[in-house]
Amino acid sequence: MVNNPEKATRYARELDEARLNGQFQLVPNLARKLQKHDNQKECLAKAAVCEKELNDLVASLEKETPSTKADQYGLSLPAVVTPESQQEIVKNMSEALESTGSIEDKQLAQVIASQMWITMGQWKKAIERTEMFTGGTSMKDVHGYAYVLVLKAYYFNGAPRTAGIEG
Repeated sequence: MVNNPEKATRYARELDEARLNGQFQLVPNLARKLQKHDNQKECLAKAAVCEKELNDLVASLEKETPSTKADQYGLSLPAVVTPESQQEIVKNMSEALESTGSIEDKQLAQVIASQMWITMGQWKKAIERTEMFTGGTSMKDVHGYAYVLVLKAYYFNGAPRTAGIEG
C-alpha cells in the first residue's frame, strides 16, 4: 500500500540519486522514509541498506588488505572477507530478498546479494544470483541506479571467470 504517493516517489528518486552519487551515508534514512510511504518498496529499501553496509565493510577491509588476483586487464576482485564478518549483512539480505517488492526490485537485489557472495569468495553463488542478466538484457529501458546494478551483474558474471575462478 502506498501511503503517500508523492513522498514515496520523491524518496525513491532521492535514494536513487544518493546511490548514483556515492552518497551511501544517506541511504539508511532515505530507505526508511521510502519504506514508510510505500511498503511495496520494502525489498528495494532493505537491499539498498545492505549494499551500504557491505560497501562500508569492504572499504574498511581494503585499507587493511590488498585486492585479490588481478586479471590481464588490470581488473581485480575484492578482498575476500570471512563469512562471520558478514553474518548480519547475510541475514539482512535474506530478509530483503523475501520482502515485498516488484520483480525488478527483487532482481536488482540479487545483484547486491551477488556482490555479498563475491566478497566472501563464493563465486559460484555470486554467478547464480546474476545469471538472469547474461542473456541479452536490454539496456534501453534501464536507467538510474538500476543501470549501475545491471552493469555490476555483467561484471560479477565475467570477472571471476576472467580471473580463472569458477567456484
